[in-house]
Amino acid sequence: MNWLMDKLARERPEMKFRLKYDGPLPSASKNDTRCKDKNRIRWKLHHQLATVIMEGDFSRTFTTDDEDRPLVFPKRRFKGFGFMAVIPVAQVLVCNLTIQLERRDLAGGILNPEGDLDNRMKTLLDALRLPQNENEVMPPDDPAQKNCLCLLEDDSLITGLNIQTITSLEDLPKGQVRLTIDVEVRAHNLQYQGE
Repeated sequence: MNWLMDKLARERPEMKFRLKYDGPLPSASKNDTRCKDKNRIRWKLHHQLATVIMEGDFSRTFTTDDEDRPLVFPKRRFKGFGFMAVIPVAQVLVCNLTIQLERRDLAGGILNPEGDLDNRMKTLLDALRLPQNENEVMPPDDPAQKNCLCLLEDDSLITGLNIQTITSLEDLPKGQVRLTIDVEVRAHNLQYQGE
């Protein structure tokens, strides 16, 4: 564990980027997990995350372990589709999310016909992570697309969440939202309480 603490102290990786999504964001519930909607969001964000991987400064994130071996990023395959996380658990990174949800409704009204805010956020947060099993996967609209980048390996990597709802001044279709998701990735500040 000392090698990791030393590496954190020296490098302190940090990265910031923005994701955007326009479309439906319905509430998830036990009776309706919104699998189709989560997959729509997941596949739409894939292209933005591919740009982050290609153009972002990942040189400050950990790419090797204490013996200089490359870290293995988790990949999952379901129904013939491959999924990979931009922020895997193995890198000891976490993220804070600041989400601006723009909608046609008036300010306030956290409870509305499209669903309450916390269950709509559940739909979004599930879409940001790797699918856990085959039941969570549906094919993308583009049949040529076989791989999908997701923001997180697991939503437990979210350590901060700030949500703001605003009334859209544009003519958003009923039931649609415009999301701006600011992502701040940083090293996990480990606190080890050993004897």
